[in-house]
Amino acid sequence: MRVLVLEDREERCREFRRRCPPSFDLTIATNAQGAIDALARQSWNIVFLDHDLNDECNIEFRFMPANTGMTVVRYLCCGPRAVGNIVIHSDNQSASRRMRDLLLAAGYHASRMPYSGMNWAEFLQV
Repeated sequence: MRVLVLEDREERCREFRRRCPPSFDLTIATNAQGAIDALARQSWNIVFLDHDLNDECNIEFRFMPANTGMTVVRYLCCGPRAVGNIVIHSDNQSASRRMRDLLLAAGYHASRMPYSGMNWAEFLQV
C-alpha cells in the first residue's frame, strides 16, 4: 500500500513512520511542492494532507500562501490523479472543511480526521 503524507512537524512525521506497517510504502512530504511532485510521479492508495505548514495558514481565504495543503488540493482539483482515499488531518477546522468540500466536488474520496483525534486503525489497516 502506498501512503503519501503531507506534514511539516517532525513529531507527527515520526508518528506516521511508527504507525505505518513496514509493508507500507510511506512517503512523507514536508511542503506542498514535495507532495505535488509525489502525486505527479505515481498512484497512491491513501493521502494524508495537513493544511498549516511552517506556520502558514489562511483562515479567511482572502490570501493564499503557496505552502499549505490547500495548494495540493487545488493541484488535485485541476485534473484526475490516481489517488484512493484522501484524509485531511489538519487541526485547522475551517481550512480542512474547505479542502474536503473541494475534493469531494472534484470527485475524490475525502474525509476529515483532525490529527488530535486521529483514528489510526481506521486508516492504516493492512
